Amino acid sequence: MDDRTVIEYYLKRSPDAPGFAARRFSDACYKVAFSVLRDEEKAEDCLARVWEEAKRLIPPARPAFPAAFFAKLTRDLAFEARQEETAGPSSSFENDPAVPALNEHIYSLAPADRALLIRKDWLLLTDEEAAASLGLEPSDARQRLSLLHEGLAGFFAQRELALPEETALLRLFGRIDDELIFSAIARVKGSGEAAAEDLKRRAVFAVILLILLCALIFILK
Repeated sequence: MDDRTVIEYYLKRSPDAPGFAARRFSDACYKVAFSVLRDEEKAEDCLARVWEEAKRLIPPARPAFPAAFFAKLTRDLAFEARQEETAGPSSSFENDPAVPALNEHIYSLAPADRALLIRKDWLLLTDEEAAASLGLEPSDARQRLSLLHEGLAGFFAQRELALPEETALLRLFGRIDDELIFSAIARVKGSGEAAAEDLKRRAVFAVILLILLCALIFILK
């Protein structure tokens, strides 16, 4: 079952829709919930709410990027659960000029920088996890993230907007466009997966080189 079919089940208000959504999106959404909550049981509880909450939102919502829609909903509900635990004030960004400003800035970034920033501040990966997911060294990722955050602060200053404090900024990232989220996290790899992919590419290259070398020796004979 593809992403669009899951949404069609919700649009038809099928009682099977939550189950289909769970089978389709649970792996990716669990990573999002766990990144926010850092607790397996709480992350599972959050996912159970996601599939049901989607019934309230679809329709009228007709997500163009279903995977991003469910990931964003998961992040919102996970932050809500975390906020309840800390008893801190929730942040609202409805009609806040900071939202379009943040979107504008992220769209202006190079794709690699955009992916790194979103995986760090939207997906809430650690520096090491974000680096591994993009095949970077952690030290390089940390340096790049520092420059990206400086650039974001400078962009907000140019727009005469105050950059929110850390927690509020993470909530603000939750309002970025679904298209940005989808493009940045669609192919997130675990730390081991990135290394394995790199090793596989090297092995293939070595085999091709060996074949070419053998062919060249044969021709020269």
